Amino acid sequence: MDEEKSPQQLLGTIGTYRELRDWVNAHGAPAAIPAIRRRLSRFLVGSFAQEHNISLDKARRLLGMTGTGKAGSEGLLSQGESERLVRFAEIEAVAIETLGDEATARRWLEAKNLTLNGEAPYEMLDTGYGAGSVRALLGAIRYGGAA
Repeated sequence: MDEEKSPQQLLGTIGTYRELRDWVNAHGAPAAIPAIRRRLSRFLVGSFAQEHNISLDKARRLLGMTGTGKAGSEGLLSQGESERLVRFAEIEAVAIETLGDEATARRWLEAKNLTLNGEAPYEMLDTGYGAGSVRALLGAIRYGGAA
């Protein structure tokens, strides 16, 4: 059984968005709550943008971030921004598992979807309700209820 990491350990060991996604996939999003409360590094937004081959502005928009990003102490995301980043990592991990591989999952997450009122799943993840809709759709795909 893995020893649960303290928020300090998690914040100290997660250096990239991919590491965050893999950690969330291995431990579950609820395990990240202490780190969300302590807030994640702003560096992870740049890593997220690089990982997804998008501009920093687009990454900030997808993550529901406002302002210039200079606010906040010690280069940390707000608690809400940290939660949205973990939510994104969690949904992306579920999509990879459900759809079989990272490339297929990314294409699906980026494509407009009629079930989501014509929005791409990625575009829905900035709110809890949107993320819930994407989770439900992935569950339906996984268990044979939708495409």
